[in-house]
Amino acid sequence: MSITEMGIRFVHQRLQNLGRNLYISTMKTMILSLLLASFVCAGTLKPTKDLAVLNVTATDPQGRAQKEKTIIFQGVHNGQKIEGKTDNRGEFSILIPKGEEYTILFMSLSGPYPCGEAKVPLNAGVGSWSVEFDETNYELKDVLFETGKATLKSSSYTQLNQVVEGMLRYDTVRVEIAGHTDNVGGEEYNMGLSQARADVVRDYLVNHKIAPARITAKGYGFSVPVEDNATEAGRARNRRIEVHILNPEGK
Repeated sequence: MSITEMGIRFVHQRLQNLGRNLYISTMKTMILSLLLASFVCAGTLKPTKDLAVLNVTATDPQGRAQKEKTIIFQGVHNGQKIEGKTDNRGEFSILIPKGEEYTILFMSLSGPYPCGEAKVPLNAGVGSWSVEFDETNYELKDVLFETGKATLKSSSYTQLNQVVEGMLRYDTVRVEIAGHTDNVGGEEYNMGLSQARADVVRDYLVNHKIAPARITAKGYGFSVPVEDNATEAGRARNRRIEVHILNPEGK
């Protein structure tokens, strides 16, 4: 089977290898496009009675390898986690228990991000799973502030701590913390508010042992909206903090 690009939100495809079947289901969430690849040899790994071999490939939208990225297959029923880390080619192979469904998580800078699902039947042999994603920009949707202030709500700390863990995990990454607002209050006011909020997030990371040289903070005011400011729902979406990775390859 040749590599096929799927431009839909959810796909379910049955792949075959010498009469052995591996079912792969994937979701287009942060994935810009999703690839299902043909089965390939897993090198030294061999399937057993209880374990199938899964070859994983991760790339960015330009087709470049996602190097040293952690991807976790978590059992839906047994809760078991099988973790792999991509090499310089963006690849790794794992032995994975048969007869289980898995949620697939990419360990992004802001915490685990669902990027697919897989069902491995009892007669599975050797299979492959490929994903393409852009990890250079994240919205911290759970990082919230008091209205009109640069004061973090206590509910923000969980996601901020995940960012701390991510920056410790990917310890060469440099980021920009980008603050954005709606258009209520005027341009000068919102530029100041967005900068103050970005500074607060940067300070939190620095106070949790992330080197200051790795983090910049910039306020954009309401100059980069993602929704129409004419509605309350749109204004709420525009009030946000983003993380921009400045050196995706960690250099």
